[in-house]
Parts: sequence; structure tokens; C-alpha cells
Amino acid sequence: NIVDGIGKILFVGNNSPYLVFSFIINSIYTNNKVCVALENKMKASNIAIIELIKKVLEENKYDSSCLSYIEIEQKENILKYQDDFELIYYMGNKEDYINFAKRVHVQSIFENFGEMYVYIDSQEFKEMFLEIDKFAYLNDIKVEYYNTDFENTIESINKNNNVNKISAIFTKNTDK
Repeated sequence: NIVDGIGKILFVGNNSPYLVFSFIINSIYTNNKVCVALENKMKASNIAIIELIKKVLEENKYDSSCLSYIEIEQKENILKYQDDFELIYYMGNKEDYINFAKRVHVQSIFENFGEMYVYIDSQEFKEMFLEIDKFAYLNDIKVEYYNTDFENTIESINKNNNVNKISAIFTKNTDK
């Protein structure tokens, strides 16, 4: 099925190759053109991913011009390109996005980093717990707290964790 797309979308923010790849595939699937704004972090990996996807598109007789990238030194440099896009998709820190969104006139969408899983086994980490909750609230990050013993927590992390999830462990037991 062909899905009507938005048009040309600029992906800004988290340069995790997994997230960039996922965003590109979803954008192409929904009949959109996508441009990835690449900063220095993970730039070489993301360029390789983009070039590989373009090659696969061409080999399958699909228009590879639906995919491009721009190299930027910092997110503020995107402002001069914004008129080339129907939408800016920003993934990252919510406070950074709020400051960024004030300066763009193109429609923009914010997406957080994802989920965070936390294990705390001591009341001595109460202040850290409160800071994590505050950060998560401000950045629209879902936080789940492990309600198991340490060994089961580690097993769960090793079995289920992926690149879009963060796990944090706070323990007083130095044997662990």
C-alpha cells in the first residue's frame, strides 16, 4: 500500500546509527523524503548507513534521491536550511528542543530518547532517584524501576536491553 507522506523531513538530534536507520526506513515506507542532519558524533557510521540504503534503493529501482544528509557543526546551523523542509523531526533533549523550536518557523516535532530502566537498592540514593525522576519528567522519558533482586535485574538487562534503552544500577553492595 502506498501511504501519502508529509514531504521532505529533516531529522535532527540523536545521531545514534540505530535511530537514524530506523527513522530513514520509516520515512521511506511512509513515502517521505528524508534528510539527516549530521554532527560530528557518529557521522562516519551514519554516512555509511545512508550510502548503503541509497545503494539498495537504486538496486531495487527506487528513487534514491528520497534520502540525503547535510553536515553541520552545530544544530543552530540548521536554521539556514529550514525552508527546504515541510517538517523538522527533532530527537533528543527536550530543553534543547524548546530552545531550538523558538527559532524555527517550519513545523517541528519532538521525540524523546526512549525509555530508562533503573535499579536502586538503597535509600542512600534517594537524591539520585529524585534527580532521575526530574530529568525524565522534563524530557518525556519513560522510567521503569526494577522491582527484583540484583541478579534478576542483571539477567533482565542482558536479555532484553537494546540500543534505545538506558539502564542504570545504583547499589551499595560492592560485591555486585
